[in-house]
Amino acid sequence: YYHSLFQNTLYLMGYRANSEITTSKGSIDIVIELKERIFLIEVKFNHSAKIAMNQILKKRYYEKYQGKGKPMTLVGI
Repeated sequence: YYHSLFQNTLYLMGYRANSEITTSKGSIDIVIELKERIFLIEVKFNHSAKIAMNQILKKRYYEKYQGKGKPMTLVGI
């Protein structure tokens, strides 16, 4: 529920947010790819942002986008 609210908020702000992007180790909750940067976002409910960030790092979600030549921002919410 909160994931979809967050994604809709991003859409209303003018961002194209893709959700549940599959990787070999799991799925990324939300990816926003801009011309100059990529945002990888993991959303948790009833868990800390630290747990969300640890999931991004443990499952190495960033590897899917490393060849794009853009800086990445990893976000745990």
